[in-house]
Amino acid sequence: MGCLIGGLPAALAGCGGGGTDEALTAVSNSPAADQATPAAPVAAAPPASTPAPTSAAPPAPAATPTPAPTPVPGTAGPPGAEPALIAPPVAGACTTDDPANSEIVMLIGQSNANAGLAIALDRKLTEQNRPHTIGNRYWGGYAIESWMLEDGTRGALYEPTIEAFTIAVDKALRAGKPIAFFSVIWFQGEADVYPMRYPSYESRLRPLLAALRQTVRTQWPTMPEVVFSIAKPYDKEAQFQTAIESIGRAIDNVALDPAMKACAFETRDIPRIDTVHIDNNLDVGSVDQWRVAERAIACARRAARRC
Repeated sequence: MGCLIGGLPAALAGCGGGGTDEALTAVSNSPAADQATPAAPVAAAPPASTPAPTSAAPPAPAATPTPAPTPVPGTAGPPGAEPALIAPPVAGACTTDDPANSEIVMLIGQSNANAGLAIALDRKLTEQNRPHTIGNRYWGGYAIESWMLEDGTRGALYEPTIEAFTIAVDKALRAGKPIAFFSVIWFQGEADVYPMRYPSYESRLRPLLAALRQTVRTQWPTMPEVVFSIAKPYDKEAQFQTAIESIGRAIDNVALDPAMKACAFETRDIPRIDTVHIDNNLDVGSVDQWRVAERAIACARRAARRC
């Protein structure tokens, strides 16, 4: 299924979702998201009368500040804090974005990589005044082996994924702006929590990302090098926690390899409406999808060493 997301919710009808969990979305230069009206300033109360001076006791020695805990890869960080992005340290100056350029963002994976999240990405990028095209294709319930086998053989979903790339690149080229940034947001892994699957997650993810980068380099040699923003999946069922931890470590290992040009971000602190699914809003993206979109965008830029 293919569709163009514009500024009107009506343009989104039929974009993905449903039992097949398959959608194709391209977005380019849509209007900015609605902004909340700031509250009027509250007048300050008049100062109270100053009490008569009294003899003051000597000041107590200042308490030694307690350092904040450092987020550990694979965890959600300190309570109330946004999770750290997992990526190699930035070395030297980073690249500054030029608003005259455009970017391509591909959202690929299982059912959490859906059209609602694509809409949230669109609105977040528009809010940041960054021209963009978003391509989206997702399949619910499919393990990573559907894209890539351990021996490097491409799975049945690899070519349909590249079809989504093709449509997004064509739309971006027709928009006429130079394309200076190309990122892939990968949100998948909930179907890999079974014992016969999760131990080999990293050995499938690495060749998959390498193959996607090579395909873009071969088919569109003028495109920027692809970088990856990888969401760490979650399943609330207790029986799958060992697998979720294992998949999270596998993703961290890929993200911490400088050659992969990837970054990982946490989603375990994002509420689920059942055991695995994030709330999905096909009109504007749900609040939680906006949170994921913000992290995914920041992670992609960290992977590319961009300001």
